[in-house]
Amino acid sequence: TRLKRDFIACVCAESERISADLGCVLQGISIQVNDTVSTADNNACASDTIYGTGHYYEEMCGLKFRVSNTAFFQINTVSAERLYQTAANWAMSGVDEHARIVLLDVCCGTGTIGLCVAKHIGARLRTLIGLELIEEAVKDAIVNAQLNGFDAKSTHFIAGRAEETLPHALDEYVQRNTNERDYVVAILDPPRCGVHKDICKLIRMQPRIQRVIYVSCNSSSCINDAFRLCSTPSKKNVGTPFKPMRGIGVDLFPHTEHVEMIMHLERCRQDEIDWQKLSIQAKESHRKHLYTLQQLNREQED
Repeated sequence: TRLKRDFIACVCAESERISADLGCVLQGISIQVNDTVSTADNNACASDTIYGTGHYYEEMCGLKFRVSNTAFFQINTVSAERLYQTAANWAMSGVDEHARIVLLDVCCGTGTIGLCVAKHIGARLRTLIGLELIEEAVKDAIVNAQLNGFDAKSTHFIAGRAEETLPHALDEYVQRNTNERDYVVAILDPPRCGVHKDICKLIRMQPRIQRVIYVSCNSSSCINDAFRLCSTPSKKNVGTPFKPMRGIGVDLFPHTEHVEMIMHLERCRQDEIDWQKLSIQAKESHRKHLYTLQQLNREQED
């Protein structure tokens, strides 16, 4: 239509002016039609690329990433590199040098954090499992793994709600296909609302996960999720809890009140918990949980 042509011509003209001043290049124009009163669901409301391509490429931590128009990607790449390098260092800190590392990247987006950490781990990486809601972002993550030379057998990205895909991921890639000496690290990088409470519950109940690296853009939701992961065992909070080890803020949003936060949580040892002081319900819930784990281990051995 004429309106569409005029709109594209106007944006392109402005883009040329910006390109001359800053060296930026317009990659494409995409529109998304949402006829609801709420924020559009990226999986339900497809975007239409009316000019150029529906994605662009960005480099970070020595890796190249394809980013689609509906996928999330940190725009302050300089500070984001600091954030991801810290996550990578904390993920490997103090781990037995002979152990292979399994990465579980929850809310992985285009695979940025998981792939950056995997690059840092190098040959010690056993497998990387990424979970992401937005389908286009998962497609980007698969392409990004290929772009950067990762073996398809060691990287797996799953589309869907994390609270629904996590049980399968834990069973298939953590419980069944890892060695006892493997060290399992979960990376959580949720939106501002935090992760679903079931994710915290599932992570607590999977004893193979020894460490959590939590990246947050909202300190309030981070505190809530940390409480679920670290609270004393009870009938509601089953499984050996984690303990906070360290945390730091990274300023990805200069001159604003917002700051990105990264926290390192470690699984408590059994001797760090006074099981005698727990309630009868908590002890019974923990006993049933341990029995279930024993049954799963027997089934795998058979």
